[in-house]
Amino acid sequence: MTDVLMRALFYASPILYTIDFMPDGMRKFLLLNPLSYYIACFRDPIYHRHLPSLETVLIAVSLSVTSLIIGFLVFSRYEKHFVIRV
Repeated sequence: MTDVLMRALFYASPILYTIDFMPDGMRKFLLLNPLSYYIACFRDPIYHRHLPSLETVLIAVSLSVTSLIIGFLVFSRYEKHFVIRV
C-alpha cells in the first residue's frame, strides 16, 4: 500500500512538470499539496535563476514547523508503546 501511495504522491506533486504548465483549475488543486512549496523552493534557484517568493518560503517553513510539532506531540504521546512495537 505504501508503494501505491508514494507513487500517487509522486505524480500529484509538480516534480516532472511545473505548476505553470497546468490549467488554472488544476493549479489550485496542486497548491493544496504541501510538497509543491518545497519543490518550488528548490526549483526556482536552479532552473529559473531567481529566489522563490517570500510567500512560498513562508508557507514551506510554516508547514515544516507544523509537521515538527505534530510529529513531536504524536511521538511523545505514543513513546511508551513505540519502543515495544519497533
